[in-house]
Amino acid sequence: MGNETRSKCPVCNDGYLEKIVSDYSTFVKEGIKEVRIIVSKLERNRCSKCGEEYLPPDALDRINKEKYKKLDLLTPDELKMIREKLTRTQEEMADLLGVGKKSYFRWENGLSIQNKSMDRYIRLVAQNPENVLRLRELQGQEESHYDREKVAQYFQSIGNIEYSEEELVGQVGHEVEIKDELKEQKND
Repeated sequence: MGNETRSKCPVCNDGYLEKIVSDYSTFVKEGIKEVRIIVSKLERNRCSKCGEEYLPPDALDRINKEKYKKLDLLTPDELKMIREKLTRTQEEMADLLGVGKKSYFRWENGLSIQNKSMDRYIRLVAQNPENVLRLRELQGQEESHYDREKVAQYFQSIGNIEYSEEELVGQVGHEVEIKDELKEQKND
């Protein structure tokens, strides 16, 4: 064998790691189901004694690329390219998409995989700058919709109108506890 150094297995400490090349099978979750992924002719190390396998970084890269391909999802590199094309930071992209900053960071760095719905959403945003402008408009509406002062004014205005409790509940769209003060106003 010459001067070749063999590495001992870190699991059993008896066997030696040997390079093998064969098809490699693994699973990835897609929602609640698991999807089988097969990577052909993957080079990795296996212990001659216990059979434990070790995947070098390039093997892990091939497996990850195959996962995104099999699930038909944008890769982390593609997510980054789209974000940069839109001239957004990761934080701005997360805000634009309406997702958590940590979630977007994990997708772009390959630490987790976005779901199919979000992947389609990102593709729509990437296809047309008008979609980005529309999202920004929707964000503006969302913010004003939840403006505390406007909500307070709304509740104050319905307090000045004489309605039955059932009518008030119907107007607001969900059950509302009517304060004693409003009940007294109605009875006066």
